[in-house]
Amino acid sequence: MSRTYGTGSVFQRKDGRWIAQVRDKASGKLVSRSAKSERDARKLLREMTSRLDSGIRAVDRNVTLTTYVE
Repeated sequence: MSRTYGTGSVFQRKDGRWIAQVRDKASGKLVSRSAKSERDARKLLREMTSRLDSGIRAVDRNVTLTTYVE
């Protein structure tokens, strides 16, 4: 089965961690998150792609503690 371009991928590293990876269309950068299981990684991938489809960044890495608490 083939995938559509830009839908991201899920793969397992040699250390056993699962990686969900998708390309952020706005910045052109790859965004990766890790999980302990394939199921969790696929869930992360769905969350990241839905955020991108909504026009939000895939991962909020620059959120300060103050902004997070508010």
